[in-house]
Amino acid sequence: MHLDLFYLFLFSFAFLVNAESSAIQQVQQFDISAVKE
Repeated sequence: MHLDLFYLFLFSFAFLVNAESSAIQQVQQFDISAVKE
């Protein structure tokens, strides 16, 4: 079993989840600011 490939997959998966969640937060903040104005 290749542990390096496993950790590479785990790291890339965590990176994608983090990027997606941060993008969703930015969209939510944009919607809130648009509603206030």
